[in-house]
Amino acid sequence: NYFSEDHKGFYKTAIFFLATSTILVYLNLTIIYNLIFTFTFAYISYKSYIVYKKGYRPARFFLLGNAIIVAGSIIYLLKNSGIFEAYSNEHPGLHIFMVYIKNVIMVIDIVILSIALSDRMKFFKQTAEAAQQEAYNQLNEKKLLSEKVNRELEQKVAERTQELQTQKLLLEEANQKLKAQAEEINKMNALLDIDNWNLKKNVIQEKEARIVLKDINFEEFKQVYPNEAACYRFIEELKEENGFVCRKCGKDKYGKGANPFSRRCMSCRYDESVTAYTVFHGCKFNIQIAMYIVVMINRYGDTIPITNISKEVNLRNATCWRFAQKLLATRASKEYKQASENNKLKVLILNS
Repeated sequence: NYFSEDHKGFYKTAIFFLATSTILVYLNLTIIYNLIFTFTFAYISYKSYIVYKKGYRPARFFLLGNAIIVAGSIIYLLKNSGIFEAYSNEHPGLHIFMVYIKNVIMVIDIVILSIALSDRMKFFKQTAEAAQQEAYNQLNEKKLLSEKVNRELEQKVAERTQELQTQKLLLEEANQKLKAQAEEINKMNALLDIDNWNLKKNVIQEKEARIVLKDINFEEFKQVYPNEAACYRFIEELKEENGFVCRKCGKDKYGKGANPFSRRCMSCRYDESVTAYTVFHGCKFNIQIAMYIVVMINRYGDTIPITNISKEVNLRNATCWRFAQKLLATRASKEYKQASENNKLKVLILNS
């Protein structure tokens, strides 16, 4: 890794020198071969030293082995140049050493590389043991942590269980109080229902009485019926006065419809809007304005000019006129004329 990351060109350079020295052997250029061979291993020793200085300890054997090869090569070159010839003649043992210097160097290098291989195997063994010990320590830590977490969870569960028991007792006590209060409220509601029933009987009559008052204008009318919901609620109460009967199947059971104030037949699922079968069905303008025109026509008939109503409610004269004609036709009917004063408005709304 050190060579591949920091010295990307190292392998190419070393291989180039070794290949060149091999070619020189075949060309019988021994001196140049020895020089390039020595330079190659000197270059490898230099790179090994750099790697060793950076902290890669196994490089020390590589450095020592290559340094011995370089030293032996230098001694061999000096021998061939004749520097040691006179001295080696006086010492036969030295002469023999000079002759076999390369073999001695190779033996020493093999010994060093064997030691390096042994060191590497020892390193792998220590690394494996360290990794195994680290894995064991991690497993042990996880086990201790798991036991600690389990103890904490058990403690929290016990505390939470105690809290729930306490809350359960409090809730039971509160439920008893609420039950007693509910009984008191039911008694009060029964009394209120009686009062509401008595009041509800007079709601429609009271509202009719309020809108048939004399000399009322549109602004005063809006104080009695301030929004569309109030108008729809008045229409709903008029329609419910005689009970509900489905116009499609004739059944009288109904529930809430899809829209506010609408009613849905429980038998055929017909959804009847609050304005259906009234003078307001299909009305394209505001229900408050429509209600006010109905009140005016009921009160004054054709004696009040449609133009005056149109200006007061800020509506087109033609629209007011068409709506008023429907009301005047109902007002001229026999049923309207025979109805009591309190029921004329109801006839005008429901029979138009």
